[in-house]
Amino acid sequence: MADAREGLRRRSRQGAERPRVIPAFVDFQFPKLVPAPPVGEGWLHEIKFDGYRVQIRVEGGKARLHTRNRIDWTYKAPSLLDAAAQLPDCLLDGELCALGEDGCSSFSGLRSALAKRSGDLVLFAFDLLFEGAEDLRPYALTVRKHRLAAMLAAAGDESAWALRPVEEFAGDPREVIQAICRLGFEGIVSKQRGAPYRPGKRDTWLKTKCRPSAEVVIGGWRT
Repeated sequence: MADAREGLRRRSRQGAERPRVIPAFVDFQFPKLVPAPPVGEGWLHEIKFDGYRVQIRVEGGKARLHTRNRIDWTYKAPSLLDAAAQLPDCLLDGELCALGEDGCSSFSGLRSALAKRSGDLVLFAFDLLFEGAEDLRPYALTVRKHRLAAMLAAAGDESAWALRPVEEFAGDPREVIQAICRLGFEGIVSKQRGAPYRPGKRDTWLKTKCRPSAEVVIGGWRT
């Protein structure tokens, strides 16, 4: 209840600044890479899927899909967006995935499915940024996730396979990450329960990966 009240207070303070319609695109909030997940009741923990981060915007029974770089991928996922079009007007944040036979997300499978524009794509939705013209970004994460789960549940069976809410894991996150790695997933994302959605920020979301990685620039030359 405290999270809900805080979300409502933020909404009241920022109400005059919020747009009255769903924007075409909203800058993403990103997770910061950390060596171990945070511990404490103020955090929730989710699977980190191996896919493409996307937004799906639904308005007037039509759905569009954009990547984190604002590239329109609507034409790449027709079956998924047919399912999304059954939702009320909204803006979803999630991970576009293709699942292997073991139930894990597969990046190579995703690239193949996108190239073929197949019906095997799934959106693991973990945030609801707009519901109708209502801007939910100032609300606490727990409020947004509750609204998201309720909206997807109300959509019925036609959308259930393609649009899946991301559930949090209970228990010690240090044990959770070990179990997640054994199952073949990429890692976990930890988020502050009471935090608003912060576009462009990396402070209230943290990611812990099963395999160490680094970002590098690869260059070459020819004589």
